[in-house]
Amino acid sequence: MTRWSLLPLAVLIGPLGLVAQVPGESVSGSRSNFRQEYLDHTYREISKALDGWTKAIEKRDAKPIRKLLVDDLLFSPLDGYLVRGQTAVDSLANYLTRVSAFGVSPFDFDASGAMASVYASVYYQLVGPGASQTVIADAAIILVQRGSDWKIRSYVERPRPAPDP
Repeated sequence: MTRWSLLPLAVLIGPLGLVAQVPGESVSGSRSNFRQEYLDHTYREISKALDGWTKAIEKRDAKPIRKLLVDDLLFSPLDGYLVRGQTAVDSLANYLTRVSAFGVSPFDFDASGAMASVYASVYYQLVGPGASQTVIADAAIILVQRGSDWKIRSYVERPRPAPDP
């Protein structure tokens, strides 16, 4: 078959192919709010990760907690010190084994690509030798997607100021 024998076919299909997109029309067509669809989908995935996080903390076992953290974690607990890497993983995992009745209530969320940020209120009982302390704090939780899983990249919490009397 020569290229000249395909010419009638090209002439017939050519004008039909030009109708695919009218100038000025959205490429996504029916997906008029792709960003919102992405955020909704990612928020559902992040909510599953946070549920897993809460369940792992409730077990008070460092092993399932470690599975939800990246190796180069950044952690800053209530007292304000900052640790990175394996020291942070060990510190956060051990800290969370002293936590019970953990809850997280997100109040802000954003995501882009394979990274998401959640700003939340966290509340829990910190138990230790001799005493128990109720903690209510604001937390910034940064998550990264590794394969199909979301893992915690950074966890920073700060105590809420005491209400005025």
